[in-house]
Amino acid sequence: MTDDDVATSAPPGRAGPVHLLLDRYHRVTPVLDRITIGAAVTLVTTGVLVTALSVAARKLPLLPSMSWASELTTFCLVAAVLLVLPQGLRQNTQMAVTVLTDRLGDRGFQRLTAVNQVLSAVLFAVLAWFGTEMVLLQQAGHSPQLGLSMAVPYLVLVVSAVLMLFETVVRFTEALLGRAPRGPVATDDPVEV
Repeated sequence: MTDDDVATSAPPGRAGPVHLLLDRYHRVTPVLDRITIGAAVTLVTTGVLVTALSVAARKLPLLPSMSWASELTTFCLVAAVLLVLPQGLRQNTQMAVTVLTDRLGDRGFQRLTAVNQVLSAVLFAVLAWFGTEMVLLQQAGHSPQLGLSMAVPYLVLVVSAVLMLFETVVRFTEALLGRAPRGPVATDDPVEV
C-alpha cells in the first residue's frame, strides 16, 4: 500500500474476522447515512418552516403568536448538526491541518491515526457519559416556551456521541490493521437528499 492509497478493504489474503466485520460495517453505513441525513434534513426543514411561520404570524393578525418558534428552531438546527457529525468522521471530511500527516509514511500515519482515535474516543465517551447523566437529571425540567422535556436535547447529544464513539473505534481498528484512509473517503453509494 502506498502513501496515496485510501485503505478501505481487506488486503488480499488477509480476510480475518476483524477485516470481514469492518467490510460488512462499511456496507451497512449507507443505510445509517440515509437515516441520519433524512432526520437532519427533516429537522432543518422544520426549523426553517417554523421560523417562516413565526415571521408571518408577526405580520398577519390571523395567525396565533408563535413565541416558541426560536426555541424550536434552535433545537432543530443543533440536533441536525449533531446527527450528521458521525458521517463526517467516517468520511474524513472535517477541516484538518495536514502538515504533519503529509510528511509521514504509511506506518507513521496509521500510528498517528490510532493515537488520534484514542483521544477522540475518550472525548466522545465523556460526552456520552455526562450527556446520559444530563438526560437523567433533566427529565423533570422543561423548556420555557415549548414545554419540551430538557432530556430530549441531551438525548440527541448522547446519540451523536455514541455514534461518533463507534466511528472512532472503527477508525482505530482500521489504523491498527493499516486500513485507515488518508483524506476524504469516497463512498460507493453517495447519499443524495
